[in-house]
Amino acid sequence: MRPRFEIPTGTGVNAHRDEAEQAALAWLRDYGLLKSRAAMERYRSWRLADLAARCWPSAGLADLTLAVDLKSFYFLFDDQFDRPGISEASGPVRAVCDTLCAIAHGRTGTGVETTLTAAFADLWRRARHGMTPAWRARAAHDWERYFCAQAYEALTHDAYPEPTLDSYYAVRGGTAATESVLDMVERLVHAEPPGLLWHGPHLRLMRETAARVPFVANDVYSYPKEAARGDAYNLVAVLHRTGGRPLPDAAAEVEALVRESVRRFFRLYAELPSVCAQLALPRPQTDAALSYGEGLADWLRGHNDWMTTTPRYAADATRSATEPGYDDDLLTS
Repeated sequence: MRPRFEIPTGTGVNAHRDEAEQAALAWLRDYGLLKSRAAMERYRSWRLADLAARCWPSAGLADLTLAVDLKSFYFLFDDQFDRPGISEASGPVRAVCDTLCAIAHGRTGTGVETTLTAAFADLWRRARHGMTPAWRARAAHDWERYFCAQAYEALTHDAYPEPTLDSYYAVRGGTAATESVLDMVERLVHAEPPGLLWHGPHLRLMRETAARVPFVANDVYSYPKEAARGDAYNLVAVLHRTGGRPLPDAAAEVEALVRESVRRFFRLYAELPSVCAQLALPRPQTDAALSYGEGLADWLRGHNDWMTTTPRYAADATRSATEPGYDDDLLTS
């Protein structure tokens, strides 16, 4: 269940990795996201600084630190929904997610105040610095989708334990947070493609493919862990259940989908310069588009490399479904 998805090699690992990790640890402690020794040890085992350093190999120290903080927030927030009886905890789930959405849209001073909301307010302040209004609007929408999808999956966990293939993609595409990560690729490589290209089919297909590959590949790696916890939004599980496929066949089908999607992305990536030329984009806009394309490619490479080594998805690290999937409760504090 741990295949290696071949992705063309990139530029390596960011030289600021260790410094960014230390800065991120300080940020996590300052905002109370790592309270216990157990939480700290588990967090460090995931090697999220290595993930960020592989995805953004050319970022400066401040940007790489932001990337590590971003990844840390995603994973620590995601784990808060791995708790027994989550669908019964509607109050805290709704309150926190509504507040996070409000922060993303600039509606401050409303909602609950927790360690999560305070940390996200700081993260979002740094992330949007220097970005255009168009980017801020898109990124806020993608953050909202992430938060609302997390809440939806949690609050309907008992009512809809067996999602269809269509509902899997609708929900998983949100909880994976990959669309907001791709917004952050623009921020971290300092390149916003022009609207003419952004809304055209070529870059849209590149982006959709780059958003889907990581979470579909992740479903292969994380299936043993998620099956043990009864998590339904896993593509291997959905194909196995709804399509009547034997489990090895379902896993093989998902692996084939990942490999075809990777080939599709790099085919589109290779065509990007000619698309810019056909649209007669000025040199600065072409440079921004090509930098963004390279950033998407680095994101796919880095995430794939990290998934093959992190113990986060190892079956032997999986906790019982009767136990929380986190060490510190951050939803209510």
